[in-house]
Amino acid sequence: MRGGLLAAALLACAACGGGNDSSPATVNGTINGQGMGAQDAVSNVLSAGTDSLGFIFVTNAANTCAKVSAGQIPRNGKAIAIFIGMQSASGISAPATTGPYSVLNPAAGSQTGNVALAVYQSVDASCTPNADLAATGGTVTLTRIDASGYAGTFDMTFSDNSHVTGNFTANKCSGLTQNMSGTCV
Repeated sequence: MRGGLLAAALLACAACGGGNDSSPATVNGTINGQGMGAQDAVSNVLSAGTDSLGFIFVTNAANTCAKVSAGQIPRNGKAIAIFIGMQSASGISAPATTGPYSVLNPAAGSQTGNVALAVYQSVDASCTPNADLAATGGTVTLTRIDASGYAGTFDMTFSDNSHVTGNFTANKCSGLTQNMSGTCV
C-alpha cells in the first residue's frame, strides 16, 4: 500500500472515544492487555491520485461519524483502523469484491492481491496518543460492499502478540477523511 496515503489516513486514528452498549461492531480478545469495548464502526473510501482504498474504523465511541465530522477526539479512546484494498503492480484500489483480504505485516514489504493493513491506537485522558500497534497477520473478510459501506469479520494478531477477532457493520461516513484533526472532548 502506498505509504503516503497510509500515513495520512492514520491521522484519523486520533478520532476515537468512549460509547454506549448498542454496537455495530464487536472485538473479542485484548490488545496491549486491554479490552476494546467496541461501540461503533464507520467507513469511507480514501483517494490519492489514481489510488484508493477502503478505510474501516472500529472504535469504542458511540456516534463516531458525528464526532469525526465535528473534529472531536474523545478522551480515553481506542480504535482499530483497517485499510483494505486490491494491490497490483500499478497501485491500489478500494475493494470491489467480498471475501478474504490478507492482513500484511508492514515490515514484510508489499504484496499484490486482496490486502489489508490494520493499526490499533489509543489516546489517554488528555487525548495524547499512546504507542501504535500494527497488525502483523490475519484476515479481514468482507461480507458486504455497497454504497452504504462495508460489513465483515476479522481475525488479527498485533505486534505485541495480542490476538483479536470480531465483526463490523461500518456505514459510510464522509467525515472520515485522511486529513483529520480534532479537539479533545
